[in-house]
Amino acid sequence: MSSIKAQREINKAVRHLMDFITTSPIWSPRFDDLMDEFFEPIAKQLEWSVDDVAAGLFEGPCEHMAWDFLIEQMATLDWNDDEPKSAIADYLKNRGWREGPHGRRYLRAFAASEVRFWEVTDVEAGAWIDVRPYGTEDKPIRVIERTASESIAKWTALAARVIPMGSERLFSSALIPLSPEAAPRVLRVIEKAKTDLEVVNEELIKAAKADGITEDVQLNIDEECLIMFQETAFTFWAIDVLRMGDLPPPRMYNTDNEKIVITRYRFPELSDQSIICEQLTNHPAMVKDDEQDTWTWL
Repeated sequence: MSSIKAQREINKAVRHLMDFITTSPIWSPRFDDLMDEFFEPIAKQLEWSVDDVAAGLFEGPCEHMAWDFLIEQMATLDWNDDEPKSAIADYLKNRGWREGPHGRRYLRAFAASEVRFWEVTDVEAGAWIDVRPYGTEDKPIRVIERTASESIAKWTALAARVIPMGSERLFSSALIPLSPEAAPRVLRVIEKAKTDLEVVNEELIKAAKADGITEDVQLNIDEECLIMFQETAFTFWAIDVLRMGDLPPPRMYNTDNEKIVITRYRFPELSDQSIICEQLTNHPAMVKDDEQDTWTWL
């Protein structure tokens, strides 16, 4: 199967998963609760209401970034006392049969993924992005990414999921770039939280030994810090986005100092419609929506 067809299978599977979550009588209410949990610290920091935060994110230019991040959190979140344990597990169990092999494989790998803190070390526009754990000198890994690589610059800090697919790695749909000011602040918050948790962990162990408790009472510090990182990174990113939304829009001019005017062009059909559709479908930069006669230019 060509890489284009494989990507179509993946895109379709992700779209079906999102539709499943937002229409499910089980997962949709939980998704609403999850969004409120993420929005509350942002609202507190900005002294806004939760509804204002939601409106600012979902009605602004970064709507798709906020939506993708939150719905991916919902898809992979484990509910320890429930069966199935996650929305993605529920989807794969009941509707996974409708997806192609690449789509199912991607969803399984996606279910096991986690949002991590990355630093971009190199970029090939339209092809790949090299990343390593933020704040380290580790050897970078290469992630195949054709769309975001057109706009992401070297040394950008990212909160993102890296999905292994055979010998390659892909990003999930949600890429959260953190500003040069926000990234080190996020790292400091997580490092302080880790130090605090280590102190609490030592106290728990000492107390357990004093009480004669032999069971393991240690905290899973790495897991706690990972959860905190996801929420902290989203909070810092969202605050930056919402504060920027309060600024007046930039005025755009060309090199002759003439104001840019938004213009719509319509091209006449110079050939049979079926031939045009075939050309669009076969073009390597176009991705067709199989359920509609629309194409996305990557």
